Amino acid sequence: MKSFIQPGAMGGGLTFAAMALLLAPSVKAAEAEASASNPMPSRLANFALQVDPGVAVPLTQSQSQIFTTGASETIKAFWPVLEYLEVGPSLTFLVLPARQPASDSGTAWSLGGSLRVRHAFDIPYTYTHHVVSPWIDVDALYVRTGSLDRFGFAAAVGAAVTIGESRIFWVGPFVRYFQIVQLDDTGHDTRDARILSVGISLEVWPNFERKRETANEGSK
Repeated sequence: MKSFIQPGAMGGGLTFAAMALLLAPSVKAAEAEASASNPMPSRLANFALQVDPGVAVPLTQSQSQIFTTGASETIKAFWPVLEYLEVGPSLTFLVLPARQPASDSGTAWSLGGSLRVRHAFDIPYTYTHHVVSPWIDVDALYVRTGSLDRFGFAAAVGAAVTIGESRIFWVGPFVRYFQIVQLDDTGHDTRDARILSVGISLEVWPNFERKRETANEGSK
């Protein structure tokens, strides 16, 4: 059973590590610009990539009777459309190991769109180099479970904390509620599947830019 749980969490860590290596030059350049003559962060210029490895728990019957705690992996990209509003695609893979050793694990993958509200990007560096940024997102999803196509939706809350003065990398906890709407098919359980995922969100904004503002201009 362990082989079903470990890849999701490991995949999230490896994905984020690869992003960190690819974006290391950008981070160093941004850190070098963080100085008294450049104290204000600006809005994010391009996009964010977010990886959410987590532990998945079935909340309701019949899933809670058949499956035990498993793993989830969500990957999202976000583009800012308003000051605190971002949109983008969402991809999730879910594995729930069976309670009975001889039974098959439950798997599902989903693809859809996500909308996120997030706050506190532009706190001046004169106050703090590290920012806690709470966020809420909602997803509308196409879900594939076995040979069946279903509709699903998800909602999550989390808080991201900056890593370093550049504010390119963020990390923090999240909780996500995921519901798969069951079909009214003969021979299938018609109760919706409800799953709760808890984990650590890893996020990178590779094109974070700063407003160039001198100390004198900031005091006006």
